[in-house]
Amino acid sequence: TWGFLVEEVNQEVGKGCFASCSLPQNTVFLRTRSYISVLRDEFSRNCCSFCYSAVDPSTVCVKCEKCNFCVKCMEKDAVRWHELECSWYTSAPKQLTSNPEIPTEYLRFALRYEAAKRQPNEFQSATTESFNRLCAHHQFVSDERSRVFAMYAAIVSVLTKSPRKELYGLFVRRMFNAHAIPARKGWILAPEASFFNHSCCEFNTHVTVDKNGFLIAKTACDVEQGKELLICYVDADTDTLTRQADLANTFCFVCTCRKCTS
Repeated sequence: TWGFLVEEVNQEVGKGCFASCSLPQNTVFLRTRSYISVLRDEFSRNCCSFCYSAVDPSTVCVKCEKCNFCVKCMEKDAVRWHELECSWYTSAPKQLTSNPEIPTEYLRFALRYEAAKRQPNEFQSATTESFNRLCAHHQFVSDERSRVFAMYAAIVSVLTKSPRKELYGLFVRRMFNAHAIPARKGWILAPEASFFNHSCCEFNTHVTVDKNGFLIAKTACDVEQGKELLICYVDADTDTLTRQADLANTFCFVCTCRKCTS
Protein backbone atom coordinates (compact mmCIF):
# COMPACT_ATOMS: atom_id res chain seq x y z
CA THR A 1 0.00 0.00 0.00
CA TRP A 2 1.41 3.34 -1.02
CA GLY A 3 1.28 6.29 1.35
CA PHE A 4 0.01 8.75 -1.24
CA LEU A 5 -2.84 9.53 -3.62
CA VAL A 6 -2.70 11.13 -7.06
CA GLU A 7 -5.15 14.01 -7.26
CA GLU A 8 -5.76 17.14 -9.30
CA VAL A 9 -3.84 20.19 -7.99
CA ASN A 10 -5.32 22.80 -10.30
CA GLN A 11 -5.88 23.35 -14.02
CA GLU A 12 -2.46 24.94 -14.54
CA VAL A 13 -0.37 22.37 -12.65
CA GLY A 14 -2.45 19.27 -13.33
CA LYS A 15 -2.08 16.26 -11.04
CA GLY A 16 0.10 15.83 -7.99
CA CYS A 17 0.84 13.40 -5.17
CA PHE A 18 -0.66 13.91 -1.71
CA ALA A 19 0.08 12.05 1.52
CA SER A 20 -2.79 9.67 2.31
CA CYS A 21 -1.66 9.44 5.95
CA SER A 22 0.90 11.11 8.20
CA LEU A 23 4.40 10.18 7.01
CA PRO A 24 7.32 10.57 9.45
CA GLN A 25 10.71 11.70 8.14
CA ASN A 26 12.65 9.01 6.22
CA THR A 27 9.52 6.97 5.47
CA VAL A 28 9.82 4.98 2.24
CA PHE A 29 6.26 5.23 0.93
CA LEU A 30 6.86 4.00 -2.62
CA ARG A 31 9.09 1.24 -3.99
CA THR A 32 8.52 0.21 -7.58
CA ARG A 33 10.35 -1.43 -10.42
CA SER A 34 10.81 0.81 -13.43
CA TYR A 35 8.52 0.17 -16.37
CA ILE A 36 11.26 1.20 -18.76
CA SER A 37 14.84 2.25 -18.11
CA VAL A 38 17.91 2.81 -20.23
CA LEU A 39 21.57 3.47 -19.49
CA ARG A 40 23.54 6.16 -21.25
CA ASP A 41 26.07 4.90 -23.78
CA GLU A 42 29.05 5.46 -21.48
CA PHE A 43 27.50 3.19 -18.81
CA SER A 44 25.88 0.56 -21.04
CA ARG A 45 28.91 -1.76 -21.04
CA ASN A 46 30.01 -1.58 -17.40
CA CYS A 47 26.66 -1.40 -15.55
CA CYS A 48 23.84 -3.92 -15.27
CA SER A 49 21.02 -2.96 -17.58
CA PHE A 50 18.35 -3.74 -14.99
CA CYS A 51 19.75 -3.04 -11.50
CA TYR A 52 22.44 -0.56 -12.67
CA SER A 53 25.21 -2.07 -10.50
CA ALA A 54 28.82 -2.20 -11.74
CA VAL A 55 29.65 -5.25 -13.87
CA ASP A 56 32.57 -6.66 -15.85
CA PRO A 57 32.57 -4.98 -19.31
CA SER A 58 33.86 -8.20 -20.86
CA THR A 59 30.43 -9.81 -20.36
CA VAL A 60 28.62 -7.24 -22.52
CA CYS A 61 26.26 -8.60 -25.18
CA VAL A 62 28.49 -9.53 -28.15
CA LYS A 63 25.76 -8.63 -30.66
CA CYS A 64 24.68 -5.11 -29.71
CA GLU A 65 27.55 -4.25 -27.32
CA LYS A 66 25.08 -2.00 -25.45
CA CYS A 67 23.67 -4.31 -22.78
CA ASN A 68 25.21 -6.10 -19.81
CA PHE A 69 23.88 -7.91 -16.75
CA CYS A 70 25.07 -8.76 -13.29
CA VAL A 71 25.10 -12.41 -12.18
CA LYS A 72 21.93 -11.91 -10.14
CA CYS A 73 19.94 -10.59 -13.10
CA MET A 74 21.39 -13.25 -15.42
CA GLU A 75 19.99 -15.90 -13.10
CA LYS A 76 16.53 -14.39 -13.60
CA ASP A 77 16.61 -14.97 -17.36
CA ALA A 78 17.47 -11.39 -18.28
CA VAL A 79 19.67 -12.47 -21.18
CA ARG A 80 16.87 -14.37 -22.92
CA TRP A 81 14.53 -11.40 -22.46
CA HIS A 82 17.11 -9.10 -24.07
CA GLU A 83 17.11 -11.06 -27.33
CA LEU A 84 14.14 -9.25 -28.86
CA GLU A 85 15.36 -5.70 -28.26
CA CYS A 86 18.84 -6.79 -29.34
CA SER A 87 17.56 -8.18 -32.64
CA TRP A 88 15.86 -4.87 -33.41
CA TYR A 89 18.86 -2.80 -32.39
CA THR A 90 21.27 -4.76 -34.58
CA SER A 91 18.88 -4.27 -37.51
CA ALA A 92 18.83 -0.49 -37.09
CA PRO A 93 20.76 1.76 -39.52
CA LYS A 94 24.48 1.48 -38.78
CA GLN A 95 24.95 5.24 -39.06
CA LEU A 96 22.92 5.49 -35.84
CA THR A 97 24.34 2.56 -33.90
CA SER A 98 28.00 2.71 -34.97
CA ASN A 99 28.69 6.44 -34.91
CA PRO A 100 30.24 7.41 -31.53
CA GLU A 101 29.03 10.99 -32.06
CA ILE A 102 25.37 9.93 -32.02
CA PRO A 103 23.93 8.80 -28.65
CA THR A 104 21.87 5.62 -28.87
CA GLU A 105 19.81 6.11 -25.69
CA TYR A 106 16.64 7.24 -27.45
CA LEU A 107 16.75 4.32 -29.86
CA ARG A 108 17.42 1.75 -27.14
CA PHE A 109 14.79 3.28 -24.88
CA ALA A 110 12.04 2.93 -27.49
CA LEU A 111 13.11 -0.59 -28.43
CA ARG A 112 13.01 -1.62 -24.78
CA TYR A 113 9.53 -0.16 -24.49
CA GLU A 114 8.37 -2.25 -27.43
CA ALA A 115 10.05 -5.38 -26.07
CA ALA A 116 8.51 -4.85 -22.64
CA LYS A 117 5.04 -4.52 -24.15
CA ARG A 118 5.44 -7.88 -25.86
CA GLN A 119 7.35 -9.72 -23.13
CA PRO A 120 6.65 -8.17 -19.70
CA ASN A 121 8.70 -9.61 -16.85
CA GLU A 122 9.88 -8.68 -13.38
CA PHE A 123 12.52 -6.31 -14.79
CA GLN A 124 10.60 -4.23 -17.28
CA SER A 125 6.93 -4.11 -18.15
CA ALA A 126 5.09 -1.57 -20.26
CA THR A 127 1.56 -1.03 -21.42
CA THR A 128 0.30 1.65 -23.74
CA GLU A 129 -2.44 2.45 -21.21
CA SER A 130 -0.03 3.08 -18.33
CA PHE A 131 2.10 5.46 -20.39
CA ASN A 132 -0.85 7.31 -21.85
CA ARG A 133 -1.74 8.43 -18.30
CA LEU A 134 1.48 10.44 -18.13
CA CYS A 135 1.61 14.11 -19.04
CA ALA A 136 2.77 14.95 -22.53
CA HIS A 137 3.17 18.69 -23.01
CA HIS A 138 3.62 18.63 -26.78
CA GLN A 139 3.30 22.41 -26.96
CA PHE A 140 6.54 22.84 -24.99
CA VAL A 141 8.69 20.58 -27.18
CA SER A 142 11.11 22.64 -29.26
CA ASP A 143 11.20 22.24 -33.03
CA GLU A 144 14.68 20.73 -32.80
CA ARG A 145 13.65 18.11 -30.26
CA SER A 146 10.48 17.41 -32.19
CA ARG A 147 12.51 16.59 -35.30
CA VAL A 148 14.77 14.25 -33.30
CA PHE A 149 11.79 12.50 -31.72
CA ALA A 150 10.09 12.16 -35.10
CA MET A 151 13.23 10.64 -36.65
CA TYR A 152 13.61 8.01 -33.94
CA ALA A 153 9.88 7.28 -33.96
CA ALA A 154 10.04 6.60 -37.70
CA ILE A 155 13.03 4.27 -37.34
CA VAL A 156 11.57 2.31 -34.42
CA SER A 157 8.23 2.09 -36.21
CA VAL A 158 9.89 0.34 -39.15
CA LEU A 159 11.79 -2.04 -36.86
CA THR A 160 8.89 -2.96 -34.57
CA LYS A 161 5.80 -2.29 -36.74
CA SER A 162 4.40 0.01 -34.05
CA PRO A 163 2.61 3.31 -34.76
CA ARG A 164 4.85 6.36 -35.15
CA LYS A 165 2.42 8.52 -33.20
CA GLU A 166 2.62 6.25 -30.15
CA LEU A 167 6.42 6.21 -30.28
CA TYR A 168 6.65 9.98 -30.68
CA GLY A 169 4.40 10.35 -27.66
CA LEU A 170 6.67 8.00 -25.72
CA PHE A 171 9.65 10.30 -26.27
CA VAL A 172 7.63 13.33 -25.16
CA ARG A 173 6.46 11.53 -22.03
CA ARG A 174 10.02 10.46 -21.24
CA MET A 175 11.08 14.10 -21.45
CA PHE A 176 8.57 15.23 -18.81
CA ASN A 177 8.25 12.16 -16.58
CA ALA A 178 11.54 10.28 -16.38
CA HIS A 179 13.71 10.11 -13.26
CA ALA A 180 17.48 10.00 -13.42
CA ILE A 181 19.42 6.91 -12.39
CA PRO A 182 21.99 8.03 -9.76
CA ALA A 183 25.30 9.36 -11.11
CA ARG A 184 23.36 10.32 -14.25
CA LYS A 185 23.74 6.78 -15.57
CA GLY A 186 20.47 6.94 -17.46
CA TRP A 187 16.68 7.34 -17.16
CA ILE A 188 13.84 5.50 -15.47
CA LEU A 189 10.18 5.75 -16.30
CA ALA A 190 7.79 4.47 -13.62
CA PRO A 191 4.25 5.85 -13.98
CA GLU A 192 3.55 5.49 -10.25
CA ALA A 193 6.37 7.93 -9.52
CA SER A 194 5.67 10.39 -12.33
CA PHE A 195 3.17 12.70 -10.65
CA PHE A 196 5.44 14.43 -8.15
CA ASN A 197 5.51 18.19 -8.69
CA HIS A 198 8.54 20.41 -8.19
CA SER A 199 9.72 22.99 -5.68
CA CYS A 200 13.25 24.27 -5.12
CA CYS A 201 12.59 25.18 -1.48
CA GLU A 202 9.50 23.35 -0.23
CA PHE A 203 10.31 19.83 -1.40
CA ASN A 204 9.65 17.19 1.23
CA THR A 205 10.45 14.04 -0.72
CA HIS A 206 13.52 12.45 -2.29
CA VAL A 207 13.32 9.99 -5.18
CA THR A 208 16.26 7.68 -5.80
CA VAL A 209 17.12 4.13 -6.89
CA ASP A 210 18.12 1.36 -4.49
CA LYS A 211 20.82 -1.28 -5.01
CA ASN A 212 18.32 -3.67 -6.60
CA GLY A 213 17.21 -1.19 -9.25
CA PHE A 214 13.92 -0.23 -7.60
CA LEU A 215 12.82 3.39 -7.64
CA ILE A 216 12.01 4.54 -4.11
CA ALA A 217 10.36 7.68 -2.74
CA LYS A 218 11.24 8.71 0.83
CA THR A 219 10.12 11.65 2.93
CA ALA A 220 12.76 14.30 3.67
CA CYS A 221 10.81 15.56 6.71
CA ASP A 222 7.58 14.84 8.56
CA VAL A 223 4.64 15.18 6.18
CA GLU A 224 1.08 15.63 7.38
CA GLN A 225 -1.84 13.77 5.85
CA GLY A 226 -3.25 15.67 2.88
CA LYS A 227 -0.08 17.68 2.20
CA GLU A 228 1.32 17.61 -1.32
CA LEU A 229 4.48 15.55 -1.75
CA LEU A 230 7.01 17.63 -3.68
CA ILE A 231 10.44 16.82 -5.06
CA CYS A 232 13.19 19.01 -6.49
CA TYR A 233 13.78 18.21 -10.15
CA VAL A 234 17.28 19.73 -10.10
CA ASP A 235 20.09 20.25 -7.59
CA ALA A 236 18.53 22.52 -4.97
CA ASP A 237 21.94 23.70 -3.78
CA THR A 238 22.89 25.37 -7.06
CA ASP A 239 22.32 29.07 -7.65
CA THR A 240 19.04 30.41 -8.99
CA LEU A 241 20.25 31.04 -12.55
CA THR A 242 21.61 27.50 -12.84
CA ARG A 243 18.43 25.96 -11.46
CA GLN A 244 16.23 28.05 -13.73
CA ALA A 245 18.32 27.14 -16.77
CA ASP A 246 18.23 23.43 -15.93
CA LEU A 247 14.46 23.48 -15.41
CA ALA A 248 13.84 25.44 -18.62
CA ASN A 249 16.11 23.27 -20.75
CA THR A 250 14.98 19.93 -19.37
CA PHE A 251 11.37 20.42 -18.25
CA CYS A 252 10.36 23.54 -20.18
CA PHE A 253 9.02 25.63 -17.29
CA VAL A 254 10.10 28.54 -15.10
CA CYS A 255 9.98 27.90 -11.37
CA THR A 256 8.23 30.59 -9.33
CA CYS A 257 8.85 29.15 -5.85
CA ARG A 258 9.92 31.43 -3.01
CA LYS A 259 13.59 30.52 -3.44
CA CYS A 260 13.57 31.47 -7.12
CA THR A 261 11.64 34.72 -6.80
CA SER A 262 13.14 36.19 -3.63
